[in-house]
Amino acid sequence: MSIQPIQKNSTLKLVDRKYCSCLQKVRTSQYKKQPGNYKKTKKQLREKKPVTTPSVYNEYAVCNNSVYLSRGLKRDAMVNCSQNYDFDGLPLLSLQAFAIDKNMKITTKSGRMLSRKQLLKNIKVKVTAEKKRIDEGNLRIPKKMRKKTKKGQMSKSK
Repeated sequence: MSIQPIQKNSTLKLVDRKYCSCLQKVRTSQYKKQPGNYKKTKKQLREKKPVTTPSVYNEYAVCNNSVYLSRGLKRDAMVNCSQNYDFDGLPLLSLQAFAIDKNMKITTKSGRMLSRKQLLKNIKVKVTAEKKRIDEGNLRIPKKMRKKTKKGQMSKSK
């Protein structure tokens, strides 16, 4: 039985659900295979440094290719997967991979791994804060993902 990372009441289209599901599966599998390399690669990407671990793939590129491009589609809007994940149903390994991807700590100050309960709490706080920023319009959206208005001006897509 496979784990469905997306909430049942999600309003995402089927292709977007597949994209979000793919992201979580790729994150988890890469973190499971090479946790150290995965953490190092994510840190290098955040700091805009050259990636020195070639065995870790960009999950966004992998999933965009396998879900959208393979169907002849183009993803022209940001898909907000974080708001649609069912975190309570995800295993600890998937939660850790998600937290690393979102630049969250997965260990305590003493170096121990966070418990599942604490990790869930931290993730839900981060996702709630992100939702608030989206609702207020304060989330940075890349230019290529913004939709053009009638007058040719750029506006944020929701």
